Amino acid sequence: MKTLHEAQNKMAKSISFKIIVIGILGLLLLIPAGMIQGLIRERQQMRDEVVQEISDKWGNSQEITGPVLAIPWFEYIQDQGKIQKVTRLLYILPETLEVKGEINPEIRYRGIYKVVVYGSDIKIKGNFLIPSIEQLKIDPKNIDWSNAFISLGIPDMRGIQNEILINWEDDEYHVEPGTRVTFIRSGISSNITINEQKKNYHFQFDLLLNGSQHLYFTPVGKITNVHLTSTWNNPSFTGSYLPDHREVSNTGFVADWQVLHLNRNYPQVWKNSIYTLSPSNFGIDLLLPVDEYQKSYRSTKYAIMFIGLTFIIFLFMEI
Repeated sequence: MKTLHEAQNKMAKSISFKIIVIGILGLLLLIPAGMIQGLIRERQQMRDEVVQEISDKWGNSQEITGPVLAIPWFEYIQDQGKIQKVTRLLYILPETLEVKGEINPEIRYRGIYKVVVYGSDIKIKGNFLIPSIEQLKIDPKNIDWSNAFISLGIPDMRGIQNEILINWEDDEYHVEPGTRVTFIRSGISSNITINEQKKNYHFQFDLLLNGSQHLYFTPVGKITNVHLTSTWNNPSFTGSYLPDHREVSNTGFVADWQVLHLNRNYPQVWKNSIYTLSPSNFGIDLLLPVDEYQKSYRSTKYAIMFIGLTFIIFLFMEI
């Protein structure tokens, strides 16, 4: 019995035994922390579902791409000994593009969850310069000027709140759904009139657009200027370019961007090739001032540190 008692005392004083006991107690105490993290993840998932549900009805994140001028032209190719007429598109981007937007945010509630949505009043204007057709190695006789059209990318068409009229050289044109170009998946387009003898064309139109959380623009102009104002006082400026000038106060923000064609990786004029324009976008995220779930989840991660340090201190005290 004495030998057994001495062995038990020796085990109780053993450092290895104490470390094992501390490890077991630490793991047991981490179980509630893991349960809390699971609950936070569940609430975050429910929050994301509410955000998506409201956004689907009001308007999702918006990214305005364009306008892009497309002019059909014909090319004759030989296929299996036969001459075939193939229609191509010549793409021209604006020489100048000026965007002025006013963003009116509001918070929508669903139970305990909040979602930032916005309505925007955006005015877009600029001009196109028709390049020399001969320099593009296109026969001028093969240009179909009568079927030229303008395309504008809008990801969520449900957010459009006005009948868009494009003012093109003092003539007004109605738009139709569909971009008619492959590199802009969703948006609008309109046939316009081009006189092959004229090279410079001015355009202007207004866009009332609903969206949620994010608003981005693609700098398709040779010189793109974007001016945004809003009453939202917690914006995050994101994308490929930060504002050249910004002012954020308790009453809202004002931001200005200027992007040159040299700052992006696609040309002003091209044919046949397809370029991806979206990587050059920029804009704002309308963030909620406090994300309770993110803060709570971060706090639970400190549980491991506090539990571990507490038992390590006790271990050193025993030693």
